[in-house]
Amino acid sequence: MADFLKYARANPGKLSGGYFTNNTQRCMGELKRAAKIEILSVPYKTAAQAILDMKGDRLDFAFINPDFALAEYTSGTLKLLAIGSATRWQLVPNVPTLLEHLPTLDQGAMISWVGLAAPAGTPKPIAARLEAAMQRVMAKVEIKDRFRQTGIDPVFEPGAGIARRIQVEIQSFSAFAREAGIEPQ
Repeated sequence: MADFLKYARANPGKLSGGYFTNNTQRCMGELKRAAKIEILSVPYKTAAQAILDMKGDRLDFAFINPDFALAEYTSGTLKLLAIGSATRWQLVPNVPTLLEHLPTLDQGAMISWVGLAAPAGTPKPIAARLEAAMQRVMAKVEIKDRFRQTGIDPVFEPGAGIARRIQVEIQSFSAFAREAGIEPQ
């Protein structure tokens, strides 16, 4: 990663980086900001397309999901430069985090999450039962282990926490969009 950053700083605009979701686009923007580098950002419809272009030497790097990254790393087809989590990934402890190289990185930009939702009119007792059931499932060691095998650090967060998380992310994404010159649609 140190060599990558050194090269990118010495060669502004010569590297191309792929992304395929709004979250990976945000990761790209945050990398550029924190590293103070110029990179050609290339949008893709899928991670698989970005991976194919990296393998074909048409793309220099990409932000990709942990499960894809691990499969490509394990097969020896791609090198992992860094991971976006706050701590090193236990499956590849030799791969540094982006934070190790970029201490001003907004860690929130690197985190992706999934939530369980129900219709707005769901009665509170039913919503509470769903939340309790999800909490029991997410507490199971075998479930946590399965998630970790794919590079996901499973964390249960109650519904009230999710509401706060959504508000923080709206503010963060809005700031990113303004800085990046992305117009509201």
